[in-house]
Amino acid sequence: MYKRQVWRLVFTLQPQEQLEFAAGQYMILRVGEVRRLYSVLSSPAEKGTFELLVEMVPNGIGSSHLSDLKIGEPAFFQGPAGIFSI
Repeated sequence: MYKRQVWRLVFTLQPQEQLEFAAGQYMILRVGEVRRLYSVLSSPAEKGTFELLVEMVPNGIGSSHLSDLKIGEPAFFQGPAGIFSI
């Protein structure tokens, strides 16, 4: 049995980019040909950054990739996606 780990990750967009999303949407992390979906934690008012709350799954493709990232290294996302809303 593993000890559950949940990480809060903050991603900064390139200076010329802004993220427009609605509460309930998610981002798609690209790891090679694999895609992993993560709900956006941050406020839609934030335009230059976004936050994810990620449960780190042992040996998980997305979890391993995210845990190996160094501060300032690029991560590749698509999105926002989804239409879930209250």
